[in-house]
Amino acid sequence: MKNRVRKDYNKRLALALLETECVTLKALSHNRILPATIRAAVPSSPARISALRNLCRLTGRTRGIVRKLGISNIKFRQLADEGKLSG
Repeated sequence: MKNRVRKDYNKRLALALLETECVTLKALSHNRILPATIRAAVPSSPARISALRNLCRLTGRTRGIVRKLGISNIKFRQLADEGKLSG
């Protein structure tokens, strides 16, 4: 399971680094104000990172994820019972 969590973490880091570049290139290529020659000259976005899955960031579980926290509901209840979550 730890390998799955590590892979997910690395994907999220890579996506965060490429996000601004991808958004900029997409905006330039879809901008209707620019001439078609300039829009065609814009390079395509970098290699698309495969879609991120909702994984528990602690255990790697794929089901029952509390989206705000990014952890599974099992881990959420366990942490809440131990008093480690506020609110």
